[in-house]
Amino acid sequence: TLAANTITVGTGAWSKFSGPAGSFSNTASPTSTFTPSGPGTYVLRWTATNLSCTFFDDMTLTVDPLPTTSNAGTPFSVCQFQPVSLNGNVPTVGTGLWTQVSGPTAAVFADATSPTTAVFGTQEGAYVFKWTITSGSCNASSSNVTVPINELPPLADAGVDQTICNTSTATLSGNNPGIATGTWTFVSNAGNTATITNPNLFNTTVTGISTGTTRLKWTISNGSCSPYSDEVQITKP
Repeated sequence: TLAANTITVGTGAWSKFSGPAGSFSNTASPTSTFTPSGPGTYVLRWTATNLSCTFFDDMTLTVDPLPTTSNAGTPFSVCQFQPVSLNGNVPTVGTGLWTQVSGPTAAVFADATSPTTAVFGTQEGAYVFKWTITSGSCNASSSNVTVPINELPPLADAGVDQTICNTSTATLSGNNPGIATGTWTFVSNAGNTATITNPNLFNTTVTGISTGTTRLKWTISNGSCSPYSDEVQITKP
């Protein structure tokens, strides 16, 4: 919407002096609306005419292109102490900037304007980062990505080997996985008769053990971190 002065002597008229195509709603109105055809720089001229006399004044209108729609990337998880690199889209129009929305620590961006910047200073916990693309006076486009940082799981300890007699049940003694997840699996199952009562309980029982050697593996994992495992052997003479 234009805002020229009202011509009290003579008449006024708008014209486009330079720039891409565009149209005026009313060239004779000082408050005419001008509709640009697209982004660019327009010079619009307001001319006052009274008989043979003319005066004019120019104003510059800059039309910014809409920014590229932001895409902060697909959520992903990283193990503690592993490098973190974000994966936002490259803006074809406008400039991008990473900011931190939330997280247990204040992260540091190697280059906040790079869509694939590295991030430092993260600890275990969930982080949310925002990728914002701006273009002049246009409304910015932004999106978030969530990056959980998984704590390293403890080393697995399946306990000492056991020998049982006159029973078909044994109690395992793996270490407590804490915040991680532990899982018992069979490496070998003598007679294929043994059953793990609760595969995720570190001190679960194993029933139906047959004569021979039964071997089990205790694996501790946490998210994207590499799991740790250890084995224990149960011998029944």
